[in-house]
Amino acid sequence: AEIADELARAGVCVISGLALGVDGVAHRSALDAGGLTAAVLPSPIDRVYPPRHRALAKDIVAAGGVLLSESPPGRTTGKPDFARRNRIVSGLADAVVIVEAPDRSGALLTAAAACDQGRDLMAVPGPIDSVASRGCNRLIADHQAEIVTSAVALVQRLGLRPAGRTPLA
Repeated sequence: AEIADELARAGVCVISGLALGVDGVAHRSALDAGGLTAAVLPSPIDRVYPPRHRALAKDIVAAGGVLLSESPPGRTTGKPDFARRNRIVSGLADAVVIVEAPDRSGALLTAAAACDQGRDLMAVPGPIDSVASRGCNRLIADHQAEIVTSAVALVQRLGLRPAGRTPLA
């Protein structure tokens, strides 16, 4: 929430996959900060997935953000659509930030796509005994991702000015 808030306040469009958990929090935080967000769906736009995020999807559009999908209206959603969605998320971004990534997660698919596409990859470290932190910690340890130590430091690393703050020298 803090990272998406800070990025949105710095003028960054927050891009994510509208999934439950971190994705939904990122979209909502960007909206609450008065920023823009883009949601890349694994499903057609007429069948927002997950259904629990239909209201969030409407809020994104109402705030001037966008919903994106490469699936035509009426099509059913299958497992390969999620991996394609993650490739599109990284493809739209200048930099990809992985916040949580259990082993064999969609977040790690996004990280791999970011590396393949030459995007900057960053990760938030977590406790070494946390299943949700394994992927992030491994990306950092293997020098595939830069460590994110704070939302403000991330904004400055991206060459942006944190909202309401003077840049550090």
